[in-house]
Amino acid sequence: MRTQDGLQTLKLGREEVASVGEAKGRGLYICGQERLRRIFIPTGLVDYDDVRPTISEWRRPKQLTIFSLVKMRARDLGLLVGMLAAWGICAASLAPIVVVPCAVCFYGLLGLATFDAYKDPNKSKRAKSLMLFMLFALWHYLDLPYLRILSAIFR
Repeated sequence: MRTQDGLQTLKLGREEVASVGEAKGRGLYICGQERLRRIFIPTGLVDYDDVRPTISEWRRPKQLTIFSLVKMRARDLGLLVGMLAAWGICAASLAPIVVVPCAVCFYGLLGLATFDAYKDPNKSKRAKSLMLFMLFALWHYLDLPYLRILSAIFR
């Protein structure tokens, strides 16, 4: 069970643990069967030396590399790359046949990123509020795809 100020209490039973990873000098990543159900136990935790053997009995920890840590965040990185690519294509193109689908893709991915941020139990309410504010500010700041759609339709 994870309890931390500002975060939802998260419980992962033994049967719910899908994998355990260990990053040298950082701690344990305990991943549940659902994508957003994960707990990080830092090495600085007071009872870390007692917790590690217990978790190791449930699942043998795999050594995590930078690539496996990036893989854990692959969906977030994919959303970011997709949004940047769609926005870049909208900014560079004048053809309505290109601008409209890319703008729809951009706003769809932005909406999905906002939804993911809101549903993630690993983010505090303050972080969620800040992220939602930033995403909606970005939505209005990057109105270029929206303006491209309008200019493409009314030409």
